[in-house]
Amino acid sequence: EFPFHWSLVPWLEGEPADIAPPGAGSGPVLAGFLLALHDIPLPETPPSNPVRDCPLSQKDADFHRRFAEVEARFPGADRMKAFWSQCCEIANADSPCWVAGDLHAGNVLVDTGTISAVIDWGDMCAGDPAVDLGSVWTVLPDRQERLAAVELYAPHKDLLRRAAGWALYFSVVKIQTGVGRSERDVASGREGYMRLLSDLDAPTLSVLLGQG
Repeated sequence: EFPFHWSLVPWLEGEPADIAPPGAGSGPVLAGFLLALHDIPLPETPPSNPVRDCPLSQKDADFHRRFAEVEARFPGADRMKAFWSQCCEIANADSPCWVAGDLHAGNVLVDTGTISAVIDWGDMCAGDPAVDLGSVWTVLPDRQERLAAVELYAPHKDLLRRAAGWALYFSVVKIQTGVGRSERDVASGREGYMRLLSDLDAPTLSVLLGQG
């Protein structure tokens, strides 16, 4: 009677992070989750996902198409386009691992200020850990929490820069697809964009991102 795949799943307490932002201590929680996920051994034939397990450079044309539609709305457009190009030039030398693939604020639940769950695993696949690590900017509103997450996860510089590139891509997609359809998505995308833009000038993070 219902000719589609479906599941019975437990109810998870919390609200999406774009509605209920995570508070103090959320950086290490997010980084700890990512470390645990990325450390799970892959099976011999893990699922693939051409939308997520591709090099960042394959998103270049799509990024510029989407950004052209919305860049007039936001500051620092030329700088962000230049930063995007730098990120796309970084080859992925990391071994693939399990990635959630769609780890933006709408898919992270927060209960009384604490990250409590991650939902929507439809994009899970074997891919570049940078795809998930971009959540540092799309999920965490406080710079000190972002820095704490980076310090605990301890990515090398190329991995962190690719992660920032994915964060920028996801933010622009949120903005571009949300215009005229979902002000919530526009606001969420703008938050991620502005966090990354501000961190390009922040001590420590700017150095790690190759901007200092």
